[in-house]
Amino acid sequence: MACLLPGYDSVVIVLGHPEYYPKFGFEPAVKWRIKKPLGAPADAFMVLELRKGDLKRCRRDCGVS
Repeated sequence: MACLLPGYDSVVIVLGHPEYYPKFGFEPAVKWRIKKPLGAPADAFMVLELRKGDLKRCRRDCGVS
């Protein structure tokens, strides 16, 4: 996946408490169509962009619309 290549070091993905992590800006990963690990609750799988636009750029580079 292109997001694992150098230049995509500004995205943090967590599997954590859905009421805690949003306080710090984390959003549900499903918003970006990032698939959750098998058996993980969807609301606990979250992502945070440290550099605005990287998730959008990553989706484009990975060929995901």
